[in-house]
Amino acid sequence: MNEKIYFNRLIETIKLVAAPADVQLSLFPDQVCKSDEIALTYDEFASKVDGCRLLSEPIKQEINELNILFSRLNKDEWSEEAVKDSPAWGILRKKASNILLSLNIEYTTPRLFWIKDI
Repeated sequence: MNEKIYFNRLIETIKLVAAPADVQLSLFPDQVCKSDEIALTYDEFASKVDGCRLLSEPIKQEINELNILFSRLNKDEWSEEAVKDSPAWGILRKKASNILLSLNIEYTTPRLFWIKDI
């Protein structure tokens, strides 16, 4: 994948994590586990961040810290209710928002246009 395309999709997935719960949940169909889809959509790009030359090392570190926060979610935090109400999901949103600020990118509703079938 072209590095610019990768970067743009990574940014959209960071916006997904930064989005308010109602926006996050509205982006996926009811038949899926929405909390899983949020994490998997983000991880698809965040897991490859080390190879991206368009990101500084401090930004890569921030993204890796967000990865760690996801890995620390316990089994009770993988539900729609948790996405809405769990302090851990609030921390994820805040961290993702801070990454956007570090990149000087304004939050807008995420556009996950490349996802065709969930």
